[in-house]
Amino acid sequence: GLAGAAVLVLPGGSLPSRDLLPLALLAFITPLGYAAANIFADIARPPNTDNVALAMGTMFAAAIGALLGALIDNSFYPAWQNFGHAETVLALFALATSVAFLIFYVIIKMAGAVYLGQVGYLATLFGVSWGILFFAETPSAWLWLAALLVAAGVAMVNLGKPKPAARAEDDA
Repeated sequence: GLAGAAVLVLPGGSLPSRDLLPLALLAFITPLGYAAANIFADIARPPNTDNVALAMGTMFAAAIGALLGALIDNSFYPAWQNFGHAETVLALFALATSVAFLIFYVIIKMAGAVYLGQVGYLATLFGVSWGILFFAETPSAWLWLAALLVAAGVAMVNLGKPKPAARAEDDA
Protein backbone atom coordinates (compact mmCIF):
# COMPACT_ATOMS: atom_id res chain seq x y z
CA GLY A 1 0.00 0.00 0.00
CA LEU A 2 2.70 2.44 0.98
CA ALA A 3 4.71 1.66 -2.16
CA GLY A 4 1.64 2.39 -4.30
CA ALA A 5 1.05 5.70 -2.56
CA ALA A 6 4.73 6.60 -2.86
CA VAL A 7 4.59 6.11 -6.64
CA LEU A 8 1.91 8.80 -6.76
CA VAL A 9 3.62 11.38 -4.56
CA LEU A 10 7.32 10.98 -5.21
CA PRO A 11 8.80 13.79 -7.30
CA GLY A 12 8.91 12.66 -10.91
CA GLY A 13 5.84 10.47 -10.39
CA SER A 14 2.34 11.66 -11.10
CA LEU A 15 2.58 14.73 -8.88
CA PRO A 16 2.45 17.70 -11.29
CA SER A 17 4.85 19.87 -9.27
CA ARG A 18 7.47 19.36 -6.55
CA ASP A 19 5.81 22.24 -4.70
CA LEU A 20 2.80 20.00 -4.02
CA LEU A 21 4.84 17.34 -2.19
CA PRO A 22 4.22 18.77 1.32
CA LEU A 23 0.46 18.80 0.68
CA ALA A 24 0.56 15.30 -0.76
CA LEU A 25 2.43 14.05 2.31
CA LEU A 26 -0.05 15.86 4.55
CA ALA A 27 -2.81 13.80 2.94
CA PHE A 28 -1.29 10.68 4.56
CA ILE A 29 -2.72 11.89 7.88
CA THR A 30 -6.21 10.74 6.84
CA PRO A 31 -5.40 7.03 6.37
CA LEU A 32 -3.29 7.12 9.54
CA GLY A 33 -6.31 8.50 11.39
CA TYR A 34 -8.56 5.77 10.01
CA ALA A 35 -6.04 3.10 10.99
CA ALA A 36 -5.73 4.53 14.50
CA ALA A 37 -9.53 4.62 14.87
CA ASN A 38 -9.84 1.01 13.70
CA ILE A 39 -7.16 -0.17 16.11
CA PHE A 40 -8.65 1.82 19.00
CA ALA A 41 -12.12 0.40 18.30
CA ASP A 42 -10.61 -3.08 18.34
CA ILE A 43 -8.49 -2.88 21.49
CA ALA A 44 -10.76 -0.60 23.55
CA ARG A 45 -13.95 -2.56 22.86
CA PRO A 46 -15.51 -3.58 26.17
CA PRO A 47 -15.90 -7.37 26.36
CA ASN A 48 -19.37 -8.82 25.72
CA THR A 49 -20.68 -5.54 24.29
CA ASP A 50 -23.49 -5.60 21.75
CA ASN A 51 -22.62 -4.19 18.31
CA VAL A 52 -25.91 -2.26 18.13
CA ALA A 53 -25.17 -0.61 21.48
CA LEU A 54 -21.71 0.41 20.28
CA ALA A 55 -23.06 1.81 17.01
CA MET A 56 -25.81 3.77 18.73
CA GLY A 57 -23.38 5.03 21.37
CA THR A 58 -21.08 6.25 18.61
CA MET A 59 -23.97 8.03 16.88
CA PHE A 60 -25.13 9.55 20.19
CA ALA A 61 -21.63 10.87 20.96
CA ALA A 62 -21.37 12.31 17.43
CA ALA A 63 -24.79 13.96 17.79
CA ILE A 64 -23.80 15.56 21.10
CA GLY A 65 -20.54 16.80 19.56
CA ALA A 66 -22.37 18.22 16.54
CA LEU A 67 -24.97 19.87 18.79
CA LEU A 68 -22.30 21.51 20.93
CA GLY A 69 -20.42 22.72 17.84
CA ALA A 70 -23.61 24.13 16.31
CA LEU A 71 -24.55 25.91 19.54
CA ILE A 72 -21.07 27.35 19.99
CA ASP A 73 -20.92 28.86 16.49
CA ASN A 74 -24.63 29.73 16.43
CA SER A 75 -25.40 27.52 13.44
CA PHE A 76 -27.98 25.21 15.05
CA TYR A 77 -30.73 24.25 12.63
CA PRO A 78 -33.95 22.66 13.96
CA ALA A 79 -34.37 20.07 11.20
CA TRP A 80 -37.77 18.93 12.50
CA GLN A 81 -39.32 22.30 11.59
CA ASN A 82 -40.47 22.61 7.96
CA PHE A 83 -39.39 19.03 7.23
CA GLY A 84 -38.76 18.85 3.47
CA HIS A 85 -36.49 17.17 0.94
CA ALA A 86 -33.22 18.36 2.47
CA GLU A 87 -34.27 17.19 5.91
CA THR A 88 -35.37 13.82 4.50
CA VAL A 89 -31.93 13.39 2.95
CA LEU A 90 -30.38 14.34 6.30
CA ALA A 91 -32.47 11.68 8.09
CA LEU A 92 -31.54 9.06 5.48
CA PHE A 93 -27.88 10.00 5.88
CA ALA A 94 -28.18 9.50 9.65
CA LEU A 95 -29.76 6.08 9.07
CA ALA A 96 -27.05 5.07 6.57
CA THR A 97 -24.34 6.23 8.97
CA SER A 98 -25.92 4.22 11.80
CA VAL A 99 -25.90 1.09 9.63
CA ALA A 100 -22.31 1.81 8.58
CA PHE A 101 -21.21 1.98 12.22
CA LEU A 102 -23.05 -1.25 12.98
CA ILE A 103 -21.19 -2.94 10.11
CA PHE A 104 -17.94 -1.34 11.36
CA TYR A 105 -18.32 -2.91 14.80
CA VAL A 106 -19.42 -6.28 13.39
CA ILE A 107 -16.34 -6.47 11.14
CA ILE A 108 -14.03 -5.33 13.95
CA LYS A 109 -15.45 -8.08 16.16
CA MET A 110 -15.30 -10.78 13.48
CA ALA A 111 -12.01 -10.05 11.78
CA GLY A 112 -10.13 -7.24 13.51
CA ALA A 113 -8.82 -3.81 12.63
CA VAL A 114 -6.30 -4.84 9.97
CA TYR A 115 -8.93 -6.68 7.95
CA LEU A 116 -11.34 -3.74 8.27
CA GLY A 117 -8.62 -1.39 7.01
CA GLN A 118 -8.96 -2.95 3.58
CA VAL A 119 -12.23 -1.04 3.11
CA GLY A 120 -10.07 1.92 2.13
CA TYR A 121 -8.85 0.03 -0.90
CA LEU A 122 -12.43 -0.53 -2.03
CA ALA A 123 -13.23 3.16 -1.57
CA THR A 124 -10.24 4.07 -3.72
CA LEU A 125 -11.19 1.53 -6.38
CA PHE A 126 -14.73 2.91 -6.56
CA GLY A 127 -13.45 6.50 -6.63
CA VAL A 128 -11.17 5.80 -9.58
CA SER A 129 -13.92 3.83 -11.34
CA TRP A 130 -16.44 6.64 -10.90
CA GLY A 131 -13.92 9.14 -12.23
CA ILE A 132 -13.51 7.02 -15.35
CA LEU A 133 -17.24 6.31 -15.81
CA PHE A 134 -18.81 9.64 -14.92
CA PHE A 135 -16.12 12.21 -15.65
CA ALA A 136 -14.27 10.53 -18.54
CA GLU A 137 -11.01 10.71 -16.60
CA THR A 138 -8.03 8.91 -18.06
CA PRO A 139 -5.85 7.47 -15.29
CA SER A 140 -2.12 7.85 -15.82
CA ALA A 141 0.35 5.00 -16.00
CA TRP A 142 1.49 6.10 -12.53
CA LEU A 143 -1.99 5.48 -11.14
CA TRP A 144 -2.19 2.02 -12.70
CA LEU A 145 1.26 1.18 -11.30
CA ALA A 146 0.18 2.41 -7.87
CA ALA A 147 -3.02 0.34 -8.06
CA LEU A 148 -1.01 -2.73 -9.04
CA LEU A 149 1.39 -2.27 -6.12
CA VAL A 150 -1.50 -1.81 -3.68
CA ALA A 151 -3.28 -4.90 -5.02
CA ALA A 152 -0.06 -6.91 -4.72
CA GLY A 153 0.35 -5.75 -1.13
CA VAL A 154 -3.22 -6.72 -0.24
CA ALA A 155 -2.75 -10.10 -1.91
CA MET A 156 0.48 -10.77 0.00
CA VAL A 157 -1.25 -9.95 3.29
CA ASN A 158 -4.29 -12.12 2.58
CA LEU A 159 -3.18 -15.09 0.50
CA GLY A 160 -2.56 -18.20 2.53
CA LYS A 161 -4.07 -16.60 5.59
CA PRO A 162 -6.89 -18.55 7.27
CA LYS A 163 -10.35 -17.03 6.91
CA PRO A 164 -11.21 -14.78 9.86
CA ALA A 165 -13.50 -16.40 12.41
CA ALA A 166 -15.69 -14.61 14.89
CA ARG A 167 -13.85 -13.84 18.07
CA ALA A 168 -14.97 -15.82 21.09
CA GLU A 169 -15.52 -12.83 23.40
CA ASP A 170 -19.28 -12.65 22.75
CA ASP A 171 -22.01 -13.61 20.33
CA ALA A 172 -23.77 -10.23 19.92
